[in-house]
Amino acid sequence: MILASQAANASRCGPWVRRRGAAGRTRPLSGLKRVGDSARSWCGWGAAGPMGSGFPGEAWCLVRASRPIHVVSAWTEDRSRYVTNQRKTLKTPRIARTASAPREALVRVHRWQGFSCESRVVHAPAPRFPPVLLIGGAFQRKESWGRCEEALLKSMDVVSVDPPGWGAADLLPETYGADFLADAVCHMLDECGVGRANVLAGSYGSAIGYEFARRHPDRVGRLVLFGTMTAIPDHAQAAMRRTLEYLAAGEMQTYAHALLDLLMTPERLADIPNGTLIHRLLVRRIVTVSQAEVQQMTTNTLRLLNHQALDTSEPPRAPVLTVTGEYDSFTTPELCRQMAAACADSWYAEIRDADHMLIWERTAETADLITRFLGCQPLDGLPYCRSVERVSPATPAVEPVHTL
Repeated sequence: MILASQAANASRCGPWVRRRGAAGRTRPLSGLKRVGDSARSWCGWGAAGPMGSGFPGEAWCLVRASRPIHVVSAWTEDRSRYVTNQRKTLKTPRIARTASAPREALVRVHRWQGFSCESRVVHAPAPRFPPVLLIGGAFQRKESWGRCEEALLKSMDVVSVDPPGWGAADLLPETYGADFLADAVCHMLDECGVGRANVLAGSYGSAIGYEFARRHPDRVGRLVLFGTMTAIPDHAQAAMRRTLEYLAAGEMQTYAHALLDLLMTPERLADIPNGTLIHRLLVRRIVTVSQAEVQQMTTNTLRLLNHQALDTSEPPRAPVLTVTGEYDSFTTPELCRQMAAACADSWYAEIRDADHMLIWERTAETADLITRFLGCQPLDGLPYCRSVERVSPATPAVEPVHTL
């Protein structure tokens, strides 16, 4: 077995452990301790997904519990199945013997307008750039950025969030839009003591990131939106409504395949690194979601359908990079470029051999592109990009236009 997560005994950690379904783990969650005097502040090691990818599955964060809990969850050696609910008493906290020791993550619970939400802060050992705020899409929680988070931590502190309606946060009715969620994110940053940050937001989260940059321009340095569009096209709306029917009927296998047919590109899986594996893991994840997650998926899908178009009349002032995979059939390259064109200061990049799930399919390449943009480095000559284009303003001053 490969130890995936663990909680140490009360004599060393105190009554501060609770299970939180999130990213599957490949190394122990060690070094648990309470942080400060607040009953809502804890720290533990950051989560990683199966094989470090950041796939949703299972993780641990620290919250107040009435008694100590001792649990071991593990992947089998060949990763063929995930073993949970095994119980084992562990002696004392210790750092896992891994290639690199995991970094401490501070998790906070916040409240915004009556709804709970959560943030997770991991500090880089030697940050060169301002902190980056991560706002994920479907299947992503604040713990599930995996190898992408690890790559970003080489240059910057990382703040990831579960806004209301997602992950560990309270369920949020679909009547609330991206404006409410953007203000919730700003509130979390306030309580975390983060002033100005760069923003990385994807898919479902891209609407929140865009609105956050619009409503709070003084808080955003640079903005990266991947798998994004200004409005949902008719064919995608129809497909999304069909997935809601499967979800309401409890047909989880059908729902999983219908959803992934929308978000991934089945006929291109063989051309995408680990495309078939990623598809299989996501199907497995979706069919085993909890009833609470079913409710979240339902309300978040309805939210997208109820608040379809972004307000592009006053776009963000911050420099914006929109990114998509060349095979993305949901937020297509054309739609993603249109988003860049709607912004005043923007670039567009198209990553080779990837679709909508590019953050998992080409993690290292996507993280490198993000780091270059956030660090104001040139984006020309990148072998993993099919094209990189300076979109707005139409005539570039310094930044090159690169097409492969």
